[in-house]
Amino acid sequence: MQLILALVGSDILALLMACIVAAILSQAQLGSHSPGPMLALAILPLYGLSGFVFRAFSGEALIARLASVRAAIFSVAGATALLVMVMYAVGTTEHLSPFQLASSAALATLFLIMSRLCLTRYAAHLLDGELYSAIHINEVDGPPTIAGGLPLANPEALSPDEYQMLARFIGRADRVVVRCLPERRADWAHMLQGMNVHAEVIASEFAGSPVLAVGAYKADPTLVIARGPLDLTDRIIKRLFDIGFSVAAIIALLPLFSLIALAVKLSSPGPVLFLQPRIGRQNRVFNIYKFRSMRALSGDLDGARSASRDDDRITPVGRLLRRTSLDELPQLFNVLLGDMSIVGPRPHALYSRARNKLFWEVDQRYWHRHACKPGITGLAQVRGHRGATHREQDLTDRLFSDLEYLNKWSIWLDLGILLRTTAVLVHRNAF
Repeated sequence: MQLILALVGSDILALLMACIVAAILSQAQLGSHSPGPMLALAILPLYGLSGFVFRAFSGEALIARLASVRAAIFSVAGATALLVMVMYAVGTTEHLSPFQLASSAALATLFLIMSRLCLTRYAAHLLDGELYSAIHINEVDGPPTIAGGLPLANPEALSPDEYQMLARFIGRADRVVVRCLPERRADWAHMLQGMNVHAEVIASEFAGSPVLAVGAYKADPTLVIARGPLDLTDRIIKRLFDIGFSVAAIIALLPLFSLIALAVKLSSPGPVLFLQPRIGRQNRVFNIYKFRSMRALSGDLDGARSASRDDDRITPVGRLLRRTSLDELPQLFNVLLGDMSIVGPRPHALYSRARNKLFWEVDQRYWHRHACKPGITGLAQVRGHRGATHREQDLTDRLFSDLEYLNKWSIWLDLGILLRTTAVLVHRNAF
């Protein structure tokens, strides 16, 4: 807290210095008096508000230099924009020159970068790179004593003096981690309940099954070992976006749908659409819709054979559709039906392989990527991970991107991926 207060104080000082220096420069430039201190008083509360939004005064801003500097820059930009909006709203823009405002923002950015680089370096050294102090108590590998002789065999028998010794040992730590036998966990919970500290016990038996939280079912405690990546609100937001986008896209692209359907029908005998089983959300199988790009009798429903650059199964029209990703357009109907999302991990055929191994044989975490609906486009695709999977690395690259997407999902991430998709519609690995 002292370091955060120092961070706030150094930011205030940097802003004051920037406004005063900018006022001096403005007076020399324009030959008139410039309200430097008044500008500082106006921009300081706006900087505080903007800094709260951009987490400029968070714990991370103390020890992470890049995050701290980035938050300060965004906060200055936000405060400057808010100040201009307020001045336009009240009609007082004539009292401040654009030169003074621009120079104040530029100098504030420079001074904040310098002060934050120095402060974060000092804070990281002082805190040893950690925001919170932790104490590890281990009674498995030694006698159950603390601080030179505190007995811990029976917590109900501990005297006030012994509790005081335990409190002195814990001190002002933020976190206490206890390694003990399973039958001793209740004792340690009893002893640490009144210590005003975040306390945990090590449960090595769950090392292979990460525990996310502790819950309850009726009177029995439970360990939460899995949780969906999106909560109810997130799922509602994502679904509303999917419906709105897919309906608008289908209506806008109806003429293109008709032209492609006619071209597919005339290019070779067979249906216009190709339906293939794919693995979707919760590892359920659904039929994906695509414009048929291969000869009707050559379709591979199981996906055991990946399409290659010189694949003789692909028709001339199909080759054009695949190179431009236009064969994927009917998946907008999958989105409307709820089988898919606009953005998400791409759904794979049931028996797709990477170097003669089924995808889940390459990495068992492959099944984890199905915790959300598959998408028409995804993070892996905009990073260039698409096309045939000749190597195991081709699969793991996609898997890592898919799992990262699940962990970091937001509607802004979806919009960013959607914008980046326009740059990879035509790709060297699309064939």
